Amino acid sequence: MEQFVYTSPLGNSITIDYRGDYLIDSYDGLTVSDIEPITVKGYNQNGYTLSSVSYGVRHINLNFLLRANNIEGIYQKRRELAKIFNPLLGEGTLTYTNNYISKSIKCLPTVVPTPVDRMGLMIMMNIELTAHNPFWFDNAESAVMLNDFIGGLTFPIKFNDTVRFATRGSSASIQVAGDVPSPIRAEFSGSAGKPRLLLQTTGEFIEVNTSLSAGETMVITTDYGNKNVVLNKADGTKESAYHLINLESSFFSLPTGKNTISFSASSGSPEVCLYWRNWYVGV
Repeated sequence: MEQFVYTSPLGNSITIDYRGDYLIDSYDGLTVSDIEPITVKGYNQNGYTLSSVSYGVRHINLNFLLRANNIEGIYQKRRELAKIFNPLLGEGTLTYTNNYISKSIKCLPTVVPTPVDRMGLMIMMNIELTAHNPFWFDNAESAVMLNDFIGGLTFPIKFNDTVRFATRGSSASIQVAGDVPSPIRAEFSGSAGKPRLLLQTTGEFIEVNTSLSAGETMVITTDYGNKNVVLNKADGTKESAYHLINLESSFFSLPTGKNTISFSASSGSPEVCLYWRNWYVGV
């Protein structure tokens, strides 16, 4: 079994597999993306010194057959493709699934579905999807719930199929199984003074110099280009709390491998839900 499912920002989707009206012919770009070596050259140096390596964008090309029972059906399906793969909507989500794995990636249609060849009531189509963030990610988020002053109680939690909870406690051990560090989303709730999240693996922490009242929540995101602190007030309004971050804090990501993270506050009965996904360089 092998299939691609593209979901547009509006929520409608197209499935390309070996059984439906859109049949996989060939594809590329799943395992590689543009690799950009970053080098420096010193005075009178022979060659260059490799400083670091950066991934560029990922280009995914899909070639597939569109089939229908009549000419009207062909044009209806072509119209549906154009509607869903509309680049003006922004990035959609491509999910690749086979018998062993299922991973997703954010991507933008940069070559809209284009007819390449026609064979009766079947048309060969080509589309290019560009992932500006080149990494694949787990379909479901992983999560732990941390609660200050809970006396060490630990028990498993089961959530819906879009989130996988691990355990609850004042600290947790997290295994990041991906190929690159995982940014986090931390949602603080409950009355709390100066909530603090500590990544014991590296010593990095996030601390906010504010107090949360009952009914208020605070959300911190650390992914590149979306580092933010938002306070959700009890009356439903939102405001930025970025300026309240302790200046020694860092918007850390979870390194690959085993990590230990803990939560504390100066007062109150707070808790935090910590979410992350594993990210992969290829599938």
